[in-house]
Amino acid sequence: MKTIHPISWRIQGLRIVLALLLATILGISFNALRPDPLPVRTLPASHTFSAETGISLDQAHNLHNSGQALFVDARDALTYAQGHIQGALSLPVEDFSFLFPALRSQLTAQSLILYCDGASCTLSQELRHLLRAQGLTDIYELHDGWTVWSQAGLPVTVGEQP
Repeated sequence: MKTIHPISWRIQGLRIVLALLLATILGISFNALRPDPLPVRTLPASHTFSAETGISLDQAHNLHNSGQALFVDARDALTYAQGHIQGALSLPVEDFSFLFPALRSQLTAQSLILYCDGASCTLSQELRHLLRAQGLTDIYELHDGWTVWSQAGLPVTVGEQP
């Protein structure tokens, strides 16, 4: 029986690691070049939409039309200015501690519908946690909010705060 020298095992192991690294790089590169790239990141298990916090597009649209809810955009201010749900307030998660005191009275006056953009966006969930920590409870999330709202042709606008 032939024995393999310990250095050969190291070389084989290095080859396997390099092959896996090359395969990963190629896979990510080809995915990025696809016209419909597969998501690299998925939602964390804690990011669920329940009847308690989730709201359908139809429900959100009805509340928008009736004026019974205030829409709150959790995306950054620049993205908000490029397009947002008509009448929505901008409250980026990263600026929460600075902006919340000035918006508190508006936010406590009615139901809130939070949104961000994309299936993997967790900004609205993070904003919901921050608002709940401030004692607000009448809060809902419109999953994939900006995308579903704008693709449905519902009222949108551009610019800074309404």
